[in-house]
Amino acid sequence: MKALKISSVIWLILFILLAIFIMMRHVDGAGVVQTMPIKLINLAVLAVFALIVLVGHLIWLLIVRKRQNI
Repeated sequence: MKALKISSVIWLILFILLAIFIMMRHVDGAGVVQTMPIKLINLAVLAVFALIVLVGHLIWLLIVRKRQNI
């Protein structure tokens, strides 16, 4: 359970840092100027990835709780 909490905090910090990075940059790696709609699309892609990670964490939580109940 401790590993689950630690990994959750790490993922949360990583998500926040990436969101700040996306909102603060003016030009991406390809040289395209980042307008607000493009930044919002990038945040949506990050959110979809975060949802996938969240589902994995919830599955992990269910497995850990079932093992503790046995």
